[in-house]
Amino acid sequence: MDRVLKIEDIDLLQGKFHILKKPRQIFPFNTHGARTVQNNFRPVVSELARLITNLKIDQKQLDDLQYEHLKGVQKISEYIGRNTDLDFMNDEVAKVNFIRFLEEFLFKSGSGDINIVHPYLYNIGDCNTKDAVVKNLSSFSKEILIGDDPELQKIFTKIEADDVLMDLIVSSLQKLLVENKKGQKARNYQDLFPHLTKLYREDLHFMMQHNEFFLENFEVLTNYYTFMYAVQGTIQFPKFTNGNYDEATPLYFVLDWESITKKRSAASPVLGYKMVKQYASQLFAHEHVLGQLSYNILNKDNDYSEVKNYRDLVEEIDSLGSKYTEQFRNDLKDWIKAYSAWAEIETPNLGDSVEDLLKMLLEQVIEGMNDKAQEKYGSSIEHIGLGTFLKQRGSLGYLFNITHDFLMMMTAVIVKDERMPLKTLLGEFEKRGMAFDRFSIIEIVTLFNTHNLLDNKSDSGDAQYVKPIL
Repeated sequence: MDRVLKIEDIDLLQGKFHILKKPRQIFPFNTHGARTVQNNFRPVVSELARLITNLKIDQKQLDDLQYEHLKGVQKISEYIGRNTDLDFMNDEVAKVNFIRFLEEFLFKSGSGDINIVHPYLYNIGDCNTKDAVVKNLSSFSKEILIGDDPELQKIFTKIEADDVLMDLIVSSLQKLLVENKKGQKARNYQDLFPHLTKLYREDLHFMMQHNEFFLENFEVLTNYYTFMYAVQGTIQFPKFTNGNYDEATPLYFVLDWESITKKRSAASPVLGYKMVKQYASQLFAHEHVLGQLSYNILNKDNDYSEVKNYRDLVEEIDSLGSKYTEQFRNDLKDWIKAYSAWAEIETPNLGDSVEDLLKMLLEQVIEGMNDKAQEKYGSSIEHIGLGTFLKQRGSLGYLFNITHDFLMMMTAVIVKDERMPLKTLLGEFEKRGMAFDRFSIIEIVTLFNTHNLLDNKSDSGDAQYVKPIL
């Protein structure tokens, strides 16, 4: 019978590098890491906003702008000062003072980071970025996390303001933003963890109902789900067909203000970040193996773009019948031989089960790939997590971390508008990848009591309810 794995079509063999032209990507990383967004996810969400609105800065207007009033300020401030509808009655001193005020109001002192006081301002943040990491992360967020969401587009294109100053600023910026005629690119990414995508959208839509809350937390929410998406891939792919791709496997976080010992769950080599760290360097190889496996008969008309996880791929092939399973097993053996020859590495003694052959293929790809490239690709997880979701804990190294602000934000979006049992809340955190041991739960209860967020319905503590925050 015909091959199930179309190894003759795998275009890897036609070149010298680990490049596959057909399959979609799984993660928005590259072999240089993601250090440029470490502790600063703002450029990503600004670029994301422009992808959502399909707007771009008319850069020529800024490039041609010559300072006339206040040299050294951001060109955006100078531009608004010139293009506002405010009548200065030919008083140039008043205009200079207004531009100086704009600079202080819109930009953090010395950093050039824009102060997001209105959602429309996301469209002008970091408008000159050409950073590949920022571009990749923003495209991933648009395709995988957000999708086509007209309600979110309305937020970022909203020009109405609550006060005269913001109305003047937004009206001026409308003249600077133009339609991006290049439009959206073809779909580049494959969603392998839709349960996380669903939860992100659920949390985001509640957040969108509260304007100030959205402005304060859109960035960190998007950062977290991007981080957890990569974390789940890192710990599920090594399980191959036994991976859980239907729900997040919770890992243990510790609270930012807690003291930690090596006996805590978060410091465990299998319950916390140490397990992610152990497998992170394999992430690049797993993505490449899954891309190779996408060249199969399930993808019709030689369109090998759709990528499936190991479990779903094998189950769908098995559902076609034993002949297809047997053929797939033989195809895997032939492909391992072909890849080993291409990579100029020794062909191993081949196993008999599909599971064993998948593991052998991964081992060959790991050996055939550049070690530093794999290490840097995996380091992207650490780069996008440092600061809020990862914290150095002395000799214990980096551990999963949750700050006070992030805990309160996530509690708000989970509880929403009606009180929720504490046990249910903790279960909802676990759905989002965060587990807490008994020591952390005691700290959370203490914090909630401090903020008057708990209703205690019995002396035993079994009936504790968390009140809505917003």
